[in-house]
Amino acid sequence: MNFQHPPGPDYQRPLGFMQNRAIRKEIRSLDPVKDCQRIVYLMVGYEFTREVTSALDIVYLGSGGNNYMADILGRSHYLTDGMKRYDDSRFLIFKFLESGWDQKDGADAIRHINMLHSKYKIDNEQFVQALCVFLVAPVEWIDNFGWRKLTSIEKDAWYHFWINVGKLMEIRELPTSIEHAAKILKTYYRNIKAPSKYAKALGDSTLAVYVEKSPWYFKPFATTYYRSFYTDFLREAYQVEDLPAAVKYSVYSGIKLNSIVRRFLSPSPFPYVINRQSLTTYGKGLPKVQDAGPSHIINQMKEQP
Repeated sequence: MNFQHPPGPDYQRPLGFMQNRAIRKEIRSLDPVKDCQRIVYLMVGYEFTREVTSALDIVYLGSGGNNYMADILGRSHYLTDGMKRYDDSRFLIFKFLESGWDQKDGADAIRHINMLHSKYKIDNEQFVQALCVFLVAPVEWIDNFGWRKLTSIEKDAWYHFWINVGKLMEIRELPTSIEHAAKILKTYYRNIKAPSKYAKALGDSTLAVYVEKSPWYFKPFATTYYRSFYTDFLREAYQVEDLPAAVKYSVYSGIKLNSIVRRFLSPSPFPYVINRQSLTTYGKGLPKVQDAGPSHIINQMKEQP
């Protein structure tokens, strides 16, 4: 399946399994503001596919920590159809991460997300909080578990990319930096007095999705793996006990060991974009952008003349 990406050369893995230094060379030659779409595509499609995917998985895992989001999801079918929510979210987000807003695929994905959001009453603070999560989580994950560190150009490009997405979504009072976004998140969670009444059900539903989507050999460990990333607040919201420190240390060490190996041996295909991945909900092929999202909204849109 063809896909659109910001203009520039395509790359292959040397010998089929090595990291390609030419990608980093191109990134160093680019402007983090003017070329942020191209840089983010190279980060997501080539350099940090696994890291960005893992970080966004943890973002999804923590959606019950946002009371407003938990209340919306708790009143919807997504508690019983969490896999579709996961697949739709991943599909649409990666569409615009890979294509940017200058390419039709990415622009369509952003417009479609705006349409879906318009069906709910969401205030600006919630949009800012969500944007800050997407700004901060992948950067922190790569800093902690990436096969290499982010460069200043990559961090700046990541920031400017998401700020432009925020503007296209008409979000106001945008963070002025990644560090500012992190402070906004700390303040936001500190001010939450009690978790949503739907938080536990949402946490259980989300964790079940992660177990279901895991390969067979990982399923016995999936629950422990993902619970290792629960914050104190999420453990309270989801009503689960903390894991032993030794268990969490083993999980983190395993991820770091994998990252070390991937410096020298990384056989995943280039570029590893969403159109080349499989989603459980869409076993017969990926959806069109306009068909991704809550079924009741999509069906209503199709019924309109």
